[in-house]
Amino acid sequence: MSRDSIQNSKSKIQNSPSPPLYRSSRLLPDIGGIYCLVVFLALTAFAGRSALLDGDTLWHIKVGEVMLQRGAVLTKDIFSHTAHGHPWIAHEWLSEVLMALIHSWAGIPGVVIFYFLLAAMSFWLLFQLAEPYDNPWLAIFCVSIALTLAQMHLLARPHIFTWFFGTLVLLLLSRGGRIIYLLPPITALWANLHGGFVLGLVLQGLFLLGHALESGWRTFLPDHWRAFFGEQQRPILVLLLSIGAAILNPFGYKILLFPFQVSAGVFSTSVAEWVGPDMQGNWPFRFFILFILFLLFFRGPEIRWTNRLFVLFFLDQALTHSRHVSIAGIFLTPFFLEALQPWFDQARAWLKKGPEKPQVPLSKVTAPVLTIFAAVTLMAFGASASPSWKSAYQELFPIPARYSPAAIAYLKEHPPAGKMFNKDDLGDYLLYSLGPDFQVFIDGRLDMYGEGIVKDYLKMSRVRKETNSLLRSYDIGWVIFPESDPLILYLREQKEWKEVYRDDQVSILERKAAERP
Repeated sequence: MSRDSIQNSKSKIQNSPSPPLYRSSRLLPDIGGIYCLVVFLALTAFAGRSALLDGDTLWHIKVGEVMLQRGAVLTKDIFSHTAHGHPWIAHEWLSEVLMALIHSWAGIPGVVIFYFLLAAMSFWLLFQLAEPYDNPWLAIFCVSIALTLAQMHLLARPHIFTWFFGTLVLLLLSRGGRIIYLLPPITALWANLHGGFVLGLVLQGLFLLGHALESGWRTFLPDHWRAFFGEQQRPILVLLLSIGAAILNPFGYKILLFPFQVSAGVFSTSVAEWVGPDMQGNWPFRFFILFILFLLFFRGPEIRWTNRLFVLFFLDQALTHSRHVSIAGIFLTPFFLEALQPWFDQARAWLKKGPEKPQVPLSKVTAPVLTIFAAVTLMAFGASASPSWKSAYQELFPIPARYSPAAIAYLKEHPPAGKMFNKDDLGDYLLYSLGPDFQVFIDGRLDMYGEGIVKDYLKMSRVRKETNSLLRSYDIGWVIFPESDPLILYLREQKEWKEVYRDDQVSILERKAAERP
């Protein structure tokens, strides 16, 4: 190579722009990803006890195990003597199979960790909703509102799938375009995981109605319908396809009716999560409502109709059923983003003094991948035979003491005669520990039992005048209830009953042989 060519090469190198010093930082996680990872680790470290406070986790696992053993979806009850053989819409069958598979590998801690991962990924999706606003502090604030309210129903149960898929559907609808053709297959999968898939259809309907209202009241006149349907042809088609996709499940069209059946009648007045929220005790939700009213007062006319409809719908649901408070926190995030954006932008402009610094490109996927890796690793540790890890997981994810494993051991050694009458949440643990061999009176599958059995259960458990007659009509031979429950105190005074087991948590009473029906 000649000296001139070398000089020319050096000149080109010197004059060419230098590569950015932060190119390697593309692997650094963005704020949404870091938030996702931190939430997952925090939940795993501190929320394991509360995630198992509801016994439904236990019967979901057992039902999934039975389905895997039989190689078929359960369509009738096999676990109780009160509804044995009754038709049952196991609308969460796929969730239960997944829970059983994870349980067989990593035990109950693995199931809890899986749902914590799903919850954390839901909040990561909320950050993607905030991306167009380009204000990380706004995103953190709004997503944190959702996280605060979500704590009220953060249980290791299939409804977390509704958090995840509902947020995914909301994101796809917000992006619009051809991407919404993904909604029908998502709905088909969601409909086999949890009955909350109906929420995805509602979200599509609210977006359509919001677009119509944005176009003005003339849209609803007959002469303008054709123009509206022409503009919204794709969303309408996707909604119809999604309704059809929801029927692709073992129970067909009946799955569409199930969410409305379980939230009505005696269930909405007697089941804690289906009654309205306690507005005195639940102060975060009360301030949540006041904050919404404050924003509507100052920013109402500037809010899009879609978000106004979201406020109406989700506040109504949250005020009707306490379990929907968490749903309202999550799905009103777009409303908060839109209402608070101008104030957060003004604050950011006021705080920024001087020239704008170049933004370091950050990765959207690094932290979610790390979160998934951390979850799988923690499950693997739980599946290991290491005594130290098993001891640690028993501390982090303990089965509530009120279920009394000692009482289960007693029942295995001394099975009582006759039919059982049990506390409803104890039925979940009995079903999980003893399976179909011990037929329960009732458990967490209240929708399957129907209003008649649930009403009789409430009369007996609350010691009404019909208690004795109902116990005889159901041919009850033994009772297992919390040790200090009014029913136990009542039966101890009855000559036909004797206490055969008692610990700090539960008591077991048997009807004397001479008194059995």
